[in-house]
Amino acid sequence: MLDKNGLILIEKDIQQALKEVGKKHGVSIKSSGGKWTQSWAELKVRIELLTQSGEVLTRESEEFKRYCGHYGLKPDHLGREFACAGATYTITGLKTTNFKSPILARHNGSGVIYKFTPALVLQKLNQIPQQDTDFDEPA
Repeated sequence: MLDKNGLILIEKDIQQALKEVGKKHGVSIKSSGGKWTQSWAELKVRIELLTQSGEVLTRESEEFKRYCGHYGLKPDHLGREFACAGATYTITGLKTTNFKSPILARHNGSGVIYKFTPALVLQKLNQIPQQDTDFDEPA
């Protein structure tokens, strides 16, 4: 019988195995959620290319490059840093399904990904004036 605690242990082992397979093929491979019952489990697997410098080319970074103009941003804003609420963040991508706060940025201290409004990011990139309260909790 499968249970949550057992599946957490199995997923850790699967993550380690996927990491080794990813190294072998020059990609990033991670499991990302899934479904389970007492008799079966199903994990989703995400495979992403790596750049020459070892950075992962995520779906969100690709969406940023493709759709950033709809939000007043430019493709070269991807990877740019900005300061907000006493911390620095690096723009990592765009999640178009997040209507209010579609811009994703990594907190440079903790590595946690946060969601931001386009208006706040533009203001912090010195594009337009706006208040400092347009960001949500972790993505």
